[in-house]
Amino acid sequence: MTHLSVHNIGPITEFEYELHGPGLHVLRGRQGAGKTTILRTAQLALDGRSDAKPTKRDGTPRGEAIVAGKRLRIAKQVREEGELGVEGLGDLDIASLHTPKFKDPSTRDAHRIKTLVRLCGVRADASLFHDLLADQKTFDAIVPADSLATDDLVEMSARVKRAVEKEALRIEAQETTERANARASAQLAEGVDLEVETDEAALQAALEQAVELQADRKRQRANSDEAQVRATGARAKLAQLPKSDKTTEQLQQAHADACGRTMAAVNEVTRLRAALEQAEREQGAAQDAEVAAYELLTASKRNDELTAGWRADIDAAEAIVGPTDEQLTAASEAVEAAKLAMGKGADARRAKAARTEASKHLERAEKLGGRARRLRDAARETARVLTEAIASIPACQLRVRFSDAGDPRLVLETDRSKHEPFDDLSDGERWPVILQLAASHNRLIVLPQAAYGELSPATRAQIDALAKAHGCYVLTAQADDGELRGEAFSVDDVAAE
Repeated sequence: MTHLSVHNIGPITEFEYELHGPGLHVLRGRQGAGKTTILRTAQLALDGRSDAKPTKRDGTPRGEAIVAGKRLRIAKQVREEGELGVEGLGDLDIASLHTPKFKDPSTRDAHRIKTLVRLCGVRADASLFHDLLADQKTFDAIVPADSLATDDLVEMSARVKRAVEKEALRIEAQETTERANARASAQLAEGVDLEVETDEAALQAALEQAVELQADRKRQRANSDEAQVRATGARAKLAQLPKSDKTTEQLQQAHADACGRTMAAVNEVTRLRAALEQAEREQGAAQDAEVAAYELLTASKRNDELTAGWRADIDAAEAIVGPTDEQLTAASEAVEAAKLAMGKGADARRAKAARTEASKHLERAEKLGGRARRLRDAARETARVLTEAIASIPACQLRVRFSDAGDPRLVLETDRSKHEPFDDLSDGERWPVILQLAASHNRLIVLPQAAYGELSPATRAQIDALAKAHGCYVLTAQADDGELRGEAFSVDDVAAE
């Protein structure tokens, strides 16, 4: 049983009511009778707060109220005495939780979540989010310390989410770059025969061998051509050489004879001074013959030497076997084939390197993509921290889920949806959820008159049943034409409505 009495407060001279048992209790009476004054007085006694503090009745020295054992004396100031026999709601303002005074649904939900977090007593602490990012070290590397400088868990959650999403965006940009690099590297390998020889040393050795063979063939051809030119010249010169009717040996003998005669003539001159003129004539003739013989001998020797050289050139040319045109062509083709093989090998090496690089880029992209996805999941999981916080409230059906715009929203499972926004529920649908959060054994809940007026008869009956099931009291008000009074809710009243 919970006693409620009000004397000389506002428009009320005297009012008393016993809440005989848990359930819904309704203050009834005409407009201005003082129903709202009683509700505000009860709220003030329970939790020390009220949207407008009650005042004493005009012309009286003071007003007084007793609410569940606590006495309020209202004059210029409010004095409290005694202890409450029931529990109030503390910081929980169910009217504000039901319909916060904000136009934007996201702002309303943010206010509701903050209210619920205060109700459950969970403090804003960065450690609540550490396990979302594996460990504190990873968390500290991603979330700036200054973003954690708040005692508002909802704001901290939003900041952590933004920081994690920012890191996810950075990682996703890296992933995009790696995938683009992978595609570019893969394109370099397209159309390249990867089965050809790619060993650069082996290809270089083959090219050098082909080039050496080609050079050797060219040298052989050049030597052969040069020998043929010399042989041709030698044949021409042999053909032009004048013929002699004496051999070199005969001419040599003639020269020797001439030398003998010269000597004889000299001796004869010496011996026959008398026949000097004759001897001198003979000497001159002999000398002329000697010169002529010498010239013939020298010419013969020169001809013999030239002839021997030319014949040697002819013999050498005939001994040289130059490469055939087919061999030269084959050597050139071998060089071209070696060069082509070198080019293909280089292409294949680049293609294989490009494929390897593409694989590395893809591998890095996959790792970055996985990390980005984990970060996205972690960002979404910041809502879990808030959900776990408010889940500590008994019978809490509400969960926190981020909207597409990144705003924390209160949701719950209904017949219509698994994640129906709490703000989308009708006023009447929201009240049972809120009152269930507030309901606790031996607790007195003040439900504003305006809120009660919005409820359907069925919802009022549901609230009455809920209060009885939890052993708590719900005090509200409804205007009618009667005198100010208090009544326990009755299902008959629902039928009458």
